[in-house]
Amino acid sequence: MSDLSAEEYWKAWAAIKQRQGRMHEDAALETVGGDAVNLDDFVSEHANDAASSEGVRHFQGGRFPTYDITSSTELASVKAYTSGGSEPSKQDIDNYMNAFNQTRGFGGRGYARGLSPVEQDVEAIKQVQAQGAPVPQELVGKSDAEIQKYLENSTVMRIPSDHVKGVHAAFSTKVKEFPQDHGLPENATDAEVQAYVEKRWQSTGLSAAETQQRLRAEGLLADEAAGMEAGEAAQQEKAPALAKGSSPAQDDAVEKAASAQEPDAAEQAQDPGTEEESTRKSKGYGMGM
Repeated sequence: MSDLSAEEYWKAWAAIKQRQGRMHEDAALETVGGDAVNLDDFVSEHANDAASSEGVRHFQGGRFPTYDITSSTELASVKAYTSGGSEPSKQDIDNYMNAFNQTRGFGGRGYARGLSPVEQDVEAIKQVQAQGAPVPQELVGKSDAEIQKYLENSTVMRIPSDHVKGVHAAFSTKVKEFPQDHGLPENATDAEVQAYVEKRWQSTGLSAAETQQRLRAEGLLADEAAGMEAGEAAQQEKAPALAKGSSPAQDDAVEKAASAQEPDAAEQAQDPGTEEESTRKSKGYGMGM
């Protein structure tokens, strides 16, 4: 790794982001079970349908905004920030909180077609539902306002299993500060807050530790010392450091690096990073997803 140029390192880092992202999406898909589908795969498979109904405007690049998994029981965004390994670092937790905020329309994308980020997600959900994708029962036959309320207060963040406890603790503190912002009463009890936290943050079914083991076994992740050395060299040339992880805001640049590669068919069917903020979601993979 230390012999790689900054450009080569960037591409290798982007490849790790792609692979780790797919690992956790596949794990989450299995964990949710039932009629669950990967939204990027669904959009890719129904690309012609989307174009014929003008739905393609919601799925630029053949990818679904914000969310990754949909089923009749939940709508989930999959994230895996693993700079701290099995113990989420402060950076990881901050990235998780930022990613959560983006599902509620804060940060990331701006207005498009006169619609707020969450309103754009409402339109996207209605589009795939019309094409036959399963959606949570709570959304069937609902108004746009009701769907938006569900997106803001009832969707699920799926994260590595060994990160759930740490994120629960951090998120619980935030919810207790402003419970009304999460659809809870101002005097919400500890039990109500805990139930809400456990509902919003759940495991993908794959741990961060196991993820890194798999990446090493596949030859994608160098040993820690080599990664640190290469990361420092890459940083000096304005490239992100593998050992440091990434934030949601960095992923658009990684997406461009990944596009320089030639992914196989399975990779083409899934989102390797983020889309441009005005139209696409933040999906950071690799050491930060």
